[in-house]
Amino acid sequence: MGIKHVALSGEGWNTDRAWAFWAGYKGPKGQRQVEWPSLDDAQRSELDNRLTIIDWVRDTINAPAEELGPEQLAQRAVDLLCGVAGEKISYRITKGEDLREQGYLGLHTVGRGSERPPVLLALDYNPTGDKGGAGIRLPGGQRHHL
Repeated sequence: MGIKHVALSGEGWNTDRAWAFWAGYKGPKGQRQVEWPSLDDAQRSELDNRLTIIDWVRDTINAPAEELGPEQLAQRAVDLLCGVAGEKISYRITKGEDLREQGYLGLHTVGRGSERPPVLLALDYNPTGDKGGAGIRLPGGQRHHL
């Protein structure tokens, strides 16, 4: 049974403490409610984003595979991250024969055995908005820019 509704009040609450409380309090069936402490706008936004993300992860893990194929999973991930980070996210979805044409032979070969086409989701999170930079340096010195 347990306590199903709590109100967090008093001094000393911040995003991390509220999040830590939630992580230990959240029930597996979502039957618990929290009245959050007073947080400033930035802290409340951060807490809301964390709650949105953890709910998405839980729902995704529990979704039946027949309802959530590679393409749906990639699009849901894009929708979530764009909803949380907005313009700080850029992405590219590559699927089907485009994988082979772009050199992703292993992914293409393994994925073509399925009735649902394989998908590669390339995400770039750029919180500063900087246009330049070194990109990602791969083993062997290769550079990769998304």
